[in-house]
Amino acid sequence: MDACLRCLIAIYLAVKCCKSEITYCKESVDSVTDVTSCPKFKEEWEIAAREKNCSKIATEQNCVVAEKFKYHCVINGHRNALLEVCAPERLILGHCTEFNVIGGVIQDHRTAPCYNRSFPKCDRFYYSTEAYKYPDCYNLVKRTSTPRKTPTDSNYIWLLIAAVVAITVVVTIILIYVGHLVYLKMKGLDTNVQKRAKYTYNSKQRGSGEVAFIRTSASSVTNDQRQSSASIGSADSHPDKGASDLQNMTSFF
Repeated sequence: MDACLRCLIAIYLAVKCCKSEITYCKESVDSVTDVTSCPKFKEEWEIAAREKNCSKIATEQNCVVAEKFKYHCVINGHRNALLEVCAPERLILGHCTEFNVIGGVIQDHRTAPCYNRSFPKCDRFYYSTEAYKYPDCYNLVKRTSTPRKTPTDSNYIWLLIAAVVAITVVVTIILIYVGHLVYLKMKGLDTNVQKRAKYTYNSKQRGSGEVAFIRTSASSVTNDQRQSSASIGSADSHPDKGASDLQNMTSFF
């Protein structure tokens, strides 16, 4: 009997507390982000809460006292997304916890009772900030669309693209420069080869002229020698004729 009475009192207080806090909270709606998974352990939950930094928003909102404005990771009302949101903490009664974006509140997911069931499982009542204890509720989500990208993901992608473009430009410039150097070097080699070929050709031409001149000179000398030899030979072969000519000249005088 005492146990039932305590349970009824707890339920009454929970209902009273929940009714007083079911109000639209713009700051909560503005803080919503889609995620691919939610923490399933207390340590993971605390890390995610620090990253979300709901305490910064808590001091600026008027939905609830700052101490109750906390980090949540729960399903949405359509069971097609997991949401991280900063919202007022609530006591949940035997259902999975959802964040209703249109209503701007954390509340029981009425179509997902989980107390005393095989699936999903949860306690009779628990605080919405303890949703990580009941991962069956996360498994209710059936994704129909790709989660929207956070600004961090978008910035990372743009930084990656910029880095790739910069590297491509630098590599292209280096390749052009190296290609230009190779071209100049090859052009210089071709010029040297042409000069050497021309020099060799001219040398051959000069050499041929000198050889021809030498041959002509030698031929002339040979002919002169032949003519001289012929004259001497002719005088030796007619000695009487020479004496006769000498006598004729003496008689004349």
